[in-house]
Amino acid sequence: RNGWAYVGAVLLYPLALMSKETAIILPGLLLLVDALLGGPAMHLRAWFVWMRGALSRLIPFFALGLAYVVARVTVLNFKNSLNLYDQATTYTESVWVRLLTFCKVLWEYTQILLWPQTLHMERHMESASSLFELSVLAGIGVIVLLGALAVWAWRRGNRLPVFGLLWFLVALAPTSNIAVPINGVLYEHWLYVPLIGIALLVSSVGGNLFAAYKSYRSYKTYKTYITAGAVLLLFAALLVRSG
Repeated sequence: RNGWAYVGAVLLYPLALMSKETAIILPGLLLLVDALLGGPAMHLRAWFVWMRGALSRLIPFFALGLAYVVARVTVLNFKNSLNLYDQATTYTESVWVRLLTFCKVLWEYTQILLWPQTLHMERHMESASSLFELSVLAGIGVIVLLGALAVWAWRRGNRLPVFGLLWFLVALAPTSNIAVPINGVLYEHWLYVPLIGIALLVSSVGGNLFAAYKSYRSYKTYKTYITAGAVLLLFAALLVRSG
């Protein structure tokens, strides 16, 4: 709507990429805003028409992001700087191990958010070796719980929790190590931007739950509370057990 602001954003995006590579997520976040919050509720066909316009507006951002990735692996790959590990390990060679480790990291992030004790800028995290590790299962459980709450709110006409969950995942993607192993597994400051999504999800779902409590006092509503409470108690028990 503001042409000068749009041109300025496009021109400044390369500078953002060169100062902080995690800015690569900007086109994805902008697409989320357009897809879920950019317009009123609409039928599927109208939504596709809306998204075509949104994608056309975002083409410069995606093109610049792609160009930066290509440059980063070619002319800007000084001294093989993308190879951050001196030797091959199970973690660097296996996407599956990195995915499991990411689930483990999610559980560690959850503990930091629920009980922010002994905060430190860098934490050591052993790579996961099995799907059935307690912390891996707990991390998967966190995503399942957040996803269930987001879908529950979506079915009640609230798109914000789904937006918040997707924001969290997109913002955390560059530091997840899943696609490409980077120079760390877990840093607390990596949560700064993803936490915006979690804050939106939790506050919005909380509003829905409060409205449901006020509007309906049926067995179905109470069952939802009981289930959510049981899951939270389970996570609390896991938190205590994991130290």
